[in-house]
Amino acid sequence: GTSLVADIYSGPSGSQPRNLVEFLGQLYFAADYRGVADDATGRELLRSDGTAAGTGLVADINFDPPANEPESPITRWCDPQELTVSGSRLFFSADGGVANGDAGRELWATDGTSVSLVSDIRSGSNGSTPTNLTDVNGVLYFSANNGSVGFEPFRSEGTSATTSLVANINGGNASSNPSGFMQAGSLVYFSAFDNDTGVELYVTDGTSAGTSLVADLQVGISPSDPV
Repeated sequence: GTSLVADIYSGPSGSQPRNLVEFLGQLYFAADYRGVADDATGRELLRSDGTAAGTGLVADINFDPPANEPESPITRWCDPQELTVSGSRLFFSADGGVANGDAGRELWATDGTSVSLVSDIRSGSNGSTPTNLTDVNGVLYFSANNGSVGFEPFRSEGTSATTSLVANINGGNASSNPSGFMQAGSLVYFSAFDNDTGVELYVTDGTSAGTSLVADLQVGISPSDPV
């Protein structure tokens, strides 16, 4: 009862499937794709219904190679990471490349039909590098750097208008590096760093005013490191 679903990267090299997640009754994942016509696309977003015929690209998001390597398909990949279902969308971080405005690694999503950039959180080519993507009752919470506040908590409901900074916990452009988002009741708890308290437990209702330190468990700058 065990068999190869599909030879995604044709030939002896493997496709290296990663970040497998179920969405709309199918398996979505990141893999190196190469069709039989040698149309290598690099590491992109794929899906499968469990058959070879039903396994393939969702979209070739980053299809333009860098200007200094015009013939290198290996470098033109979006490399989807942290695939996370939230609400009616599958979110992930990806680098859209020159083909998508050279925005760097940003937040992307698919509804199963089309794939789009959710928000260019950090303008320019550096990217906001979203990490720790977590669904909290249909709202996506994650860590990102908008270029002004360092890595801080953000939230999104799948549109640019609903994607915003929750709070600048560590002040200025320093990072609080939030992680471990977890819903409890109507609130979201997570760990974050502050220069005065170290890594401690925080809570938010999704607003800056409603975000606060729960307790400095290890008093002073020594962290309690809640996980």
